[in-house]
Amino acid sequence: MAFTVERPDGKSPYTGMGREQWFDACRYYLKGVFQYIPDRESPVLVKRNEWDKTYPNARTPEWKKAAERFEGLARTFLMAAPLIKAYPEEEIEGICLREYYRKQIAEGCDPQSSLYLLSYEDLRKQQAEGTFQHTVECAALVMGLWICEETLWNTYTQQEKDRISHYLQSFAYGDTEPHNWRLFNMLMLAFLHREGYAIDETFMRRHARAIASFYAGDGWYRDGHAFDYYSAWAFQTYLPLWNLWYGYEKESELAQRFEEHSCELMKSYPLFFDRDGKMKMWGRSNIYRNASTSCVAAHFFLKKTNLDPGWARRICSGALLQFITRDDVFCHGVPSLGFYGQFLPMVQEYSCAESPFWISKAMLCLALPADHPFWTAEENEGSWGEQGHQTLFLDGPGMAVSCHTSNGASLIRTGKVMREKADMGGMMGYSRLCFGAAHPWDAFLGRGQESQMYVLAPQQYGNLLLYAGHREDVLYRRVYFDFTTSMKNSNCIDLADIATEYGILRVDRIRRQSALSLGGWSLAGREVQMEERRKGQAKALILTSGERSVAMTVFRGFEELLVEERMETSAYGGRSFLPYAKHTGQEYTLISLSQYREDGEDWTEEELFPVKEICGLEDLGPVEMVLQDHRRILVDHSEIEGRMML
Repeated sequence: MAFTVERPDGKSPYTGMGREQWFDACRYYLKGVFQYIPDRESPVLVKRNEWDKTYPNARTPEWKKAAERFEGLARTFLMAAPLIKAYPEEEIEGICLREYYRKQIAEGCDPQSSLYLLSYEDLRKQQAEGTFQHTVECAALVMGLWICEETLWNTYTQQEKDRISHYLQSFAYGDTEPHNWRLFNMLMLAFLHREGYAIDETFMRRHARAIASFYAGDGWYRDGHAFDYYSAWAFQTYLPLWNLWYGYEKESELAQRFEEHSCELMKSYPLFFDRDGKMKMWGRSNIYRNASTSCVAAHFFLKKTNLDPGWARRICSGALLQFITRDDVFCHGVPSLGFYGQFLPMVQEYSCAESPFWISKAMLCLALPADHPFWTAEENEGSWGEQGHQTLFLDGPGMAVSCHTSNGASLIRTGKVMREKADMGGMMGYSRLCFGAAHPWDAFLGRGQESQMYVLAPQQYGNLLLYAGHREDVLYRRVYFDFTTSMKNSNCIDLADIATEYGILRVDRIRRQSALSLGGWSLAGREVQMEERRKGQAKALILTSGERSVAMTVFRGFEELLVEERMETSAYGGRSFLPYAKHTGQEYTLISLSQYREDGEDWTEEELFPVKEICGLEDLGPVEMVLQDHRRILVDHSEIEGRMML
């Protein structure tokens, strides 16, 4: 039975989630875990239902079996730590949380124990090169130890503290990856410094400066070559803690920069969630789910903040309830390898059955004291209370986020994306034209049409998206198909789109004629009603299942508007239906509208056909559209060549 909010919090009129209800959520998750832990001697290993894509599997080296145990320990400890701090005698399934994790952590760092997790030096003996999952988990471990410092960490003897600290040092100074992983080293070193252990300050400074160099602007850090939630649940979550533990004291200039970056992010990041707080399936590692809100909580550990705490709690609670209240999220009592139910097309090979418990990062808000404004402020909807939709353009990460008050949707359009031609998983998670919470992306079916994507015949996918900025409310991008090394030899489409009341209106231009398809929003459901409407040359296709409805309208450039029935390609599971348009003619300008609603209302003619007049199609020049509300929108692709960015 899924989680329900009991004794709703009076200051949380939208979600009912106050501090005690968040503690209840921790208990709910841990109850699912501890059904697999018979006693204090047993490691955190939950029941598996997948043995090929996730590790450990037949290809897994021996040392990585210890990594799975470490993931289970560190990530669930981060969930348990707030409970251990507030309720030191808390028991789950008859086991005292404090005593269980106290033993597991101490013996995990003890070479003489059967629970030993292997040190950096041990792992290096087994694998001469590369990095280790242990480094990631050490960062989660120190976060948990900090949260329940008084009730757990301080109960260790000095000898036990020294043994654990020595274990952490081995990874803190060990090899890491040249992206968000540097933060793990920084956090371990900051914890050790905080606890009175000497560290190499020059080594720390080099890591911190390297992390600062990943900053792209508008509050976003580029992780490797990608923009995704890692900017939120890695960079903007760990850095406020690093400031608190080390930076404000020892590296004031860097700490101030990191603080400013967090404040800059909070100007736009809250709008990346729907009005009710739901997040999107976007990028990689989406099994971490509402860990995307961890940076919102971490923001309040900074000296300077700029986010309304009542809106912050609304977002964090809404994203938590998006998942924990659904039965299909849980498999054998623990979060599945999926977004909702198990969904292997979005799962990465570096994950194991315990990996989803990085959702524990969202519980960082419970490290804020009970009298903090995050808990005492009245829950509110922030800028969602304003009338009309709004769009923010973020040049740093090359994104536009639009908030649509008519359906409560937040839609993001990304423009700095590069994936390898063969990286189907990467294209599924990054290369969509648009991402929304209500309609997670479908896995590729390979029949020539995919949700929120152009696909060129026979099967060419857009693996390079370039950002070209915006003019007024129009976002400009370009997508290349089957890109390898040369733009000259890859077909491409110039993209231009604008947010409307319920969705996104596109005015796109082909560079070289090719048969292609454009997918709309996929609708999951066993029973779906379909309706077609026409107005002049424009055609609209409506798919409805209960209160939920998607609509796709084509105005110019498409000859057919069709529906494909699909099975097990949706993150919701089961049957889904994809509306899509086909272009096989000679027109170069393609005009379409993709939108959705969840209020059970019928679509009006003005909503389906908001374009009243189109001018300028004949000579491949600028296109001007007159909308039914008398707005005039000018789309001009002619100057994007010099503005494209990756």
